[in-house]
Amino acid sequence: MQIVFMVNRYTSNAHLGVMHGISKLLPLRLGAHSAEEAEEIEACGMSWVIVLTAVVALGMCVVGILEPTEQRATGIAIAIGGGWLLTTQVYNLYRVVLRSWGNFRLLACLTVIDAVLVFGLGIGGAALWGFVGAMLGMLAAYLIDLLVLHFYSGIRIRPSLKLSVGYELGKVGFLIMLLTFSDTLLRTVDASIMAAYYDAFHVGLYSVGMQVASYMFALPEAAGFVIWPKVMEAWGATGDPAKMRRHIELPTVTAAFGMPLLAGVVHTLLPAAIYVVIPEFIGSIDAAQILTWAGIFLALPLAANSLLVASNREITAICVRAGSGLLLGAVTWWLVLHQAHITTIAYAAAGAYALSSAISLLLVLPHYYKGRELVGELAACYLPTLWAIASLRMGDNLAANLLTPAEGDILWALLHMTFFVLLYTVGVVYAHYHIDLLNEVREFLKSRRQTVEELAASELEDEQK
Repeated sequence: MQIVFMVNRYTSNAHLGVMHGISKLLPLRLGAHSAEEAEEIEACGMSWVIVLTAVVALGMCVVGILEPTEQRATGIAIAIGGGWLLTTQVYNLYRVVLRSWGNFRLLACLTVIDAVLVFGLGIGGAALWGFVGAMLGMLAAYLIDLLVLHFYSGIRIRPSLKLSVGYELGKVGFLIMLLTFSDTLLRTVDASIMAAYYDAFHVGLYSVGMQVASYMFALPEAAGFVIWPKVMEAWGATGDPAKMRRHIELPTVTAAFGMPLLAGVVHTLLPAAIYVVIPEFIGSIDAAQILTWAGIFLALPLAANSLLVASNREITAICVRAGSGLLLGAVTWWLVLHQAHITTIAYAAAGAYALSSAISLLLVLPHYYKGRELVGELAACYLPTLWAIASLRMGDNLAANLLTPAEGDILWALLHMTFFVLLYTVGVVYAHYHIDLLNEVREFLKSRRQTVEELAASELEDEQK
């Protein structure tokens, strides 16, 4: 299964950038009110993504049946992985189109349905037929997702293989595909090098930390899914980075203040969770906690990276990510040659993430700040993390005065977390004065209510007509 996960991570680029072209051009055309071009991009783009992915998926099925590794289990996994590839890519294709049209309510419901189905059918299949059952259960979940999308999204795949449109989408999306690859490199190069030099046990310990970090990044990744089309649409309407300050500033500073709170909570509860769920992996706790904090730096430049892509500066963004990834790879390689502990490698990964985020922000923030103001704004992105770490330490001391520290004790973890949250609240108050965050949230909710009311009135008018 792990082989298939790795293969699918790279073969997900089988669309050759066409899907990324849709994600960029469709909201741009909608922002420019070019309905006819938007429909052509949607129809032709979806068709090309499905055809190109189906070819690669079929190739995986053939490879799996032939069993080139001479291991039947691996062959079966690769064959089922071909089905995974096609179904997940079509699922992602629907998501890209739906978010471009702003249908986030269905996307939210679908995300919950998908999580329940994948978990339930995957675990159920594993209980009945082992890893094959788990993979088939997950494949069934993806197929049900597609049925839900077909019946409730209102989107229909209209076959259209116009070569000129497919080429244009691929050309636009190719650099975004390279950006995605560079992001994958940055987030996986450390584990890949460890797998080549360390034994399976230590790689397994480190993989627990990477898994926790992926959970940490799930929230900003979801936010980025929403931010992307908004930035693209705004750029399509204005074409001026100076007029997009709030589109960049608000998500960045919100991540700067929100992510440390989440990281601190996970940090305090993680040891107890590992002791209870997977006690054999208590040796992974330190690395997992470090990678939890490292997830903050991956979240900070989400809006900035979206603007770089919107303004056709993809190569710059690729160089930042790939350069940081290669640097991390070199440092990791040196560390593993000296048999460094996994916590040291985790610190190196956190440093590479921080460097990448700082460079990305420095490429965008000068559009809105100069001189000392720029330095202050950049510092404001990282100071909350420092305050959160200080709050964590102070909370530990306060909790120790009331209860004897015990790493696997859930009561101790809850007490530590409570003190941390209370202390970190000071940072949230600062956030309110820094960007008037609470008023921004109120204005957002108000605009959402107005949009819902306008849509309801429009539907009523259409029904009356």
